[in-house]
Amino acid sequence: MRIAYWIFALAILSRIALTATPAHAGDVVLADPVCGDLNYSGSISTSDALVLLKKAVGLPSDIPCPANPGVLTFGVTAEIPQSSKFGENYLLGTKVSIPFPATMIGFGSVARQAGSLVRFALYTDNAGQPDHLVVGSDIGTVLLGRQVITVPATPIVAGSYWIMAVFSAETLQPGDDAATDTPVKFRVLNFNDPLPTTFGPVSTQAGSRLNYTVRVVP
Repeated sequence: MRIAYWIFALAILSRIALTATPAHAGDVVLADPVCGDLNYSGSISTSDALVLLKKAVGLPSDIPCPANPGVLTFGVTAEIPQSSKFGENYLLGTKVSIPFPATMIGFGSVARQAGSLVRFALYTDNAGQPDHLVVGSDIGTVLLGRQVITVPATPIVAGSYWIMAVFSAETLQPGDDAATDTPVKFRVLNFNDPLPTTFGPVSTQAGSRLNYTVRVVP
């Protein structure tokens, strides 16, 4: 009977989850909250179901929405229609702005080819250049489509940052090779080497927006 209650609670919670509002490619947007997401995971989990279960049996309980801001996503959230091949052994990315202090919990990306390995990193900005490492992810396997790679909860201050990624093999990603509207910064980095604590020598090219995002909670 207890298992049935959990299944019932999760089923209802999944129906009230909100989806992010579509944006034009290149927009920097906040994701909509997920109603009932008490642990700020960005989705409905078993740990959230107890609140709805209490409400279902008449006990005092709140399902926070929209008071609970949930997970906020900064970066290019709308999938870029063109594709580009990202070479291996380059730590490469673009700038993102975080307008308020928050706790970073993960990176988001979109891939059109699965199987290679990837590592993400967030760097501070110094006069328009990536500078100091804030947090890096563990090595993950690239999945087809949208993907989230979590990191240890890391406090960050408001400001500009650089979302960087390095791949173990050439990987097809959303990107427009004909675009020149976005500064892309990069450096050579062997995939098996540790992420540099300071970015080091920076190369720049006029490139495309990238489907990289930062996931935070307030």
